[in-house]
Amino acid sequence: EPEKLPEILLQSLRSSRLVPLAKNPNSESVPSSPRLRPIAIPEVLRKVASQWVLQHVVPRARDFLLPTQLGVGVSGGSEAVLHTIQAHLHYEPAHILLKLDLENAFNRVDRRLAKRIIEARFPELLPLYVLGYGPDSANGSYHFGWLPEEGSPSSTRDRFFLRSRTGVQQGDPLAPVLHALALSPYLMAMRSLFPNITVLALHDDISLVGPYYDIQGAFHWSQRVLSSLGARLQPDKCVLFGHRIDSPRLVNHDFPAVEVTRQGVMLHSVPVGTRAFVIRACRQLQNTHAKLVKGIQKLPEGELQTKLALFRYCAGPRLDYHLRCLALPFGAPLATEADTITMHELDTLCGSLLTLQGLPPEELNTVKAQIRLPGKWGGLGLATRVRIHPIAFYAAWLRTLQNNFTCNAFLSRLGTACRGADPSAEHLLEDLASSMDQLEQQLSLASRWTTSRLSSRTSARIRKIALWSTALPTGDAAPASTNPPLAGPLQQILSQESHRRAFEDIVDNSALDDRTRARVRSASGAGAGGWLRDLPSTGSELLSTEEIRCSLRLLLGLPIPGLRTTPECTVCAKPHAADGTQRLFHCSTSAGNWTLRHNRIRDELARHLRRWHIPDVQVEPYGFFEGSRLRPDIVVRHHRTGKQYVIDVKVESPLRAHLLARAACQSGYAAANAEAGKRAKYRDAIGDRHDFQFAPFATEGFGRLGQAAQD
Repeated sequence: EPEKLPEILLQSLRSSRLVPLAKNPNSESVPSSPRLRPIAIPEVLRKVASQWVLQHVVPRARDFLLPTQLGVGVSGGSEAVLHTIQAHLHYEPAHILLKLDLENAFNRVDRRLAKRIIEARFPELLPLYVLGYGPDSANGSYHFGWLPEEGSPSSTRDRFFLRSRTGVQQGDPLAPVLHALALSPYLMAMRSLFPNITVLALHDDISLVGPYYDIQGAFHWSQRVLSSLGARLQPDKCVLFGHRIDSPRLVNHDFPAVEVTRQGVMLHSVPVGTRAFVIRACRQLQNTHAKLVKGIQKLPEGELQTKLALFRYCAGPRLDYHLRCLALPFGAPLATEADTITMHELDTLCGSLLTLQGLPPEELNTVKAQIRLPGKWGGLGLATRVRIHPIAFYAAWLRTLQNNFTCNAFLSRLGTACRGADPSAEHLLEDLASSMDQLEQQLSLASRWTTSRLSSRTSARIRKIALWSTALPTGDAAPASTNPPLAGPLQQILSQESHRRAFEDIVDNSALDDRTRARVRSASGAGAGGWLRDLPSTGSELLSTEEIRCSLRLLLGLPIPGLRTTPECTVCAKPHAADGTQRLFHCSTSAGNWTLRHNRIRDELARHLRRWHIPDVQVEPYGFFEGSRLRPDIVVRHHRTGKQYVIDVKVESPLRAHLLARAACQSGYAAANAEAGKRAKYRDAIGDRHDFQFAPFATEGFGRLGQAAQD
C-alpha cells in the first residue's frame, strides 16, 4: 500500500536514473541533433517487486492482449508476426502490408488508459503502478540526469531532474505491460472495425495486412484515433509494400507522406519482399557478420581465449534469429557464408590450423566435422549454422503453427497443407532451389531435412515432432488459451539430436582409424570441452595463446609446430609423431608433465571444495590409512552431514595400446578402467572401514570425466 509510505520514501522509490542512448549508434551519418532514447533505470527494490508480481500476471495479460498484441508473454513474438504476414501474403499476393510508426511511443502514450484497464482486469498491479508512477499525473515520477558544462567534468551541481507525466519508463519491468495495455483499445477496435485486415503489433511496431482500400481506411482512422491515446502517427516513417500496387505517385494520394515500395520492407530486422530485395538484404547481413568477425579478430594477440568465446557466443548465434525467419532458400546461403567466414578466421587465429597441415582430403573433412561439433560432443562448437539452419527454420514455424496466437485463417490453412506434406528425404537440394516462392514446399523441405539429420538413437517422440503430420494438431490450430506453447526449447532438442548424428558419423565410421575415433570419444561427454565453453577469467583458467593452439591441435589430432619428433625414442622405443600423443601421454620422458597435470587437477578440485564453504579439506594427508603407505589426494569432511570422502585423481590416456581398441568403440572406457584400477589399488587399505566414501576422480587425457567424478 504505497499511500502508507512516507512521502520522502515514495519520491525515492519513484525516482529513476536517466540514461540517454543514441537510437542509431552505428549510423555513418551524424545528424546535428542526434535522436536519443531516454532509458529510466528505477530503484532496484521496485524492479524486484515488479518482476515477482509480473510472473503471475503476464499469462493473463497475454490472453487479454491476444490476438493483436504479441509483445507480452509470447515467446518468439516477432517470429510469429513475420510468419503470419508471410502466410497472409503467400495466399493473398494482391494484398498490401502497411508498417506503422508511432512517434516516441513509450514516452507519449497516455498511461491513464493502462491504469483503467489495470483497475478492471489486473488489480494486483495497481499498487505497483501507484508506487512507480503516482496516483495521478501531477504526482508523477522523477527522472534524474547529469548534464556537464561544456569543457568541464560533470559534477553534482550539473544535476537536473525531469518529472514524468506521460508515457512509461523504458527500463521499468512494468513498462511493456503498461504500454501494451494502453494501446490495446486501439488495436482491438481496429480489428473489430476492419475484419478483413490482419492486425499485428509487437508493442509499438504495428503491421497491417489486407486489401488496399481496407488498409487505406485503417490508416486514416488511425491518424484520428491515436491522438486520443496520447500517441502520434509519423506518416513519413510508415512504409507501404505490395507486389501489385499502382505507381507510388498514385498511391501517395491515398497515403500522404507514406513511403511506397514494390520491392520490400524491413520488418523486425528481417526483409519481406521480392526476391531481389531479400537477396540484397541478406548480402548486407553477410557484410555485417563479416565486420563483426573482423572486429573480434582485431582484439589483442594474447586474447585468443576471449576471441574463441566471442565466436561461439556472439558471432555465430547472432544470425540464428534471421535463419529462423528468412525463407529457407535465402537462409541457406547466409548460413553457408557465415560458416565459411568462421572457418577462415579460425584458421587465421590458430596459426594456419587447417591450411598448412598437408592433410589428405578425407582427414581434413573429419577435422572440419569435429570442429563443427559442440564442446560436449568433442568439438569446438564453431561453424554450425549450416547444420542448424533447417532445424531453426522448422522449429520456429512449428511453434507458430501449433500455437497460432493470432487465430489467423491463413496459418490454419498453411498448417493443413503441411500435414499432408511428403516426408521423403530425397532430392533435398533440388527441391530447395525450386521452393523459392512456395511456402508449403519450404516447410515440407525443412521437415524432411530435419528428419534426415536426426540420430539413429533419437526417440520416437522426437521423431514425431520433426514431422508435420504428427507434430501439428489434427484440426484447425486452436487459440492460445486452449493450445499452450510447447514444453521445452524445440530447436535446442532437435539441434542436439543433429549434433549427436554428426558425432556418430565420426565415431561409428569404420573407415577411420581407432586413434581418431578414440580421441573424439574421449573429447566428448561430461566435463569435456569445459575449457572451451567457459568464459575466460583472470585466474588459473586463463590460457595463453600458445597453450590454446597446442590444446586445439591435440584435440583435433593435428601436428603441433615445433614439437620434436623421432622415428624411435630411446626410452619408450616408440616413434614420436608430430601430433604429440606418444610424447605427451605415453612416453616416460614426460613424467614431469604428468605429475604437473595431476597436481593441477588435484589443487583445482581442492580449491573449489573450499570455495563451496567446506572448511575441512586435506591435501595428501599422511597416515590416513594405518599400516599403509598409500596417500589419497584429497580427504574432505562435509561440514553439515559429517560424512567423509576420500578422493584420488587419475588421468588416463585412451590411446594406450591395451585400451585403444575398446576406447574406439565405447565412450568413457579409459576412465572406467582407471576407476576400477584405483578401487583395486585401495581395496586392501580400505578393508572393512565404513566411516568414509572412496571416490576415484578419473579423467581421460582429452577431457572426459569418469562416472564417479561426474557423481
